[in-house]
Amino acid sequence: MAHLAKADVREQQLVLADKLANMRAIARDDAKYGEDLWQRFRSQSVDNCSF
Repeated sequence: MAHLAKADVREQQLVLADKLANMRAIARDDAKYGEDLWQRFRSQSVDNCSF
């Protein structure tokens, strides 16, 4: 995320909008599924790692 300090304002806005959308989706799913929500993030598969 450090590269965003030098990024174009429109790129910064896009990244922040994406982060906000992700947070909202997680909040909705948390309200619906509770702690079971986090099971989808607990994978040992290397295929799930995109970094």
